[in-house]
Amino acid sequence: MRALAVLLALPAACHSQPQAAVNAQPPARAVEAPPRNDLQVAEDIVRHQLGNGQVASFANATAWRDDRIAIVCGEVTRNGRRERYIAVDGRGAWLETEMRPGEMDRAVRENCHAGAREPQGNTL
Repeated sequence: MRALAVLLALPAACHSQPQAAVNAQPPARAVEAPPRNDLQVAEDIVRHQLGNGQVASFANATAWRDDRIAIVCGEVTRNGRRERYIAVDGRGAWLETEMRPGEMDRAVRENCHAGAREPQGNTL
């Protein structure tokens, strides 16, 4: 009796199978994100470091590579207050408000202007 039930159900299953194949959608193709440039990576790092960085705006950023390490110097404004930052290779950033007075001036002199020998051409 069981065999008969299975045999009776088989034609019904066979008829519905082609319909299911007709209605099936091809699998969605994965879309790769476009590569991010050094300025975008630096902004992400600074936003992350600021915590609520979605309200931050960026200006005067310059990026270059020194021995294949990306260095980005720029300014970020949040809550109406502007400060300078230096981001290194997407690993971290120094923010002016996190430094002692005068330290950012020295860091900019040592890291930002000297590195301009190989500009990427990406300046905001």
